[in-house]
Amino acid sequence: MKSLNHTCVEKLPFLLGLKKGDSYQTIRKAWHKCAGCEQIGSDGIHTKPPKYKVGDKVNLVWNRDSRAEYFCKRHGNPIITNYSNIDKKFSIDWIIAKNFRFGKECNCTPPVIYHEMRRELFDNIFFNKNLGTVEITKREIILIRKEGNNYFCLRRKNKRESWTELNIGETQELAEKDGMGTFRKLCEYFEREQNIDFTSNKEFWRYTGVVL
Repeated sequence: MKSLNHTCVEKLPFLLGLKKGDSYQTIRKAWHKCAGCEQIGSDGIHTKPPKYKVGDKVNLVWNRDSRAEYFCKRHGNPIITNYSNIDKKFSIDWIIAKNFRFGKECNCTPPVIYHEMRRELFDNIFFNKNLGTVEITKREIILIRKEGNNYFCLRRKNKRESWTELNIGETQELAEKDGMGTFRKLCEYFEREQNIDFTSNKEFWRYTGVVL
C-alpha cells in the first residue's frame, strides 16, 4: 500500500484528531526542481505526475524517514523506537536510556524521576507514526500565486480544463481541510518551510479522501 508522509507540526493536531469517516486533504507539489539545471540555462522546474489516483487506499505516516516509531504529540519529535515488550507499566528510565539515541528529547517529556508510567498517560503524550488509512476520493490541480501581499488560488480537474479561481470562502475551506487555520497561513508555511516563491505560478496536486 502506498503511503502519504507528513512532517508539518502545524498540521499535527488535525492529523491526530482524524477518525473514521472524517474528510482528509493534502496538497503536494506538482513539480520538482532539477539541481544544476540553472547552469545550462533552464529554470530547473519540471512537471511531477500525480502519485495517487481516485480509489487508492493510502497509509498516513508521520516522519517516514525516522527510525522512531513514537513521537511527541506537541512537537512531533521522535521519542521511542519500540516498547512492544513492555506491558501496562514501564520505566521512563528505560525509554530514555534505550531509545533516545534515535530521537531527541522534548520539553514536554516526563522527567526521568517518574519511575513508572501507565500506558494511558503514554498515549496522552506520544503517538505512533502510523496515523491511519484514507481512500482517495478526488484529485485536482490547484495553482497558487502571489500578487503584492495577497495570495490567489485557481483549480482545474485536469490539464485540458480551464482554470477557475477560488473565492475567499473556498480558499478558507481549502486551508481548513488541510489542517491550517487560514489560506494565508498555508501559503506562508510553504514559503517558510519549503522555500516556495509564489511570485511565479506554482501548481499542486490536491488530494481529498475519507478516513477508513
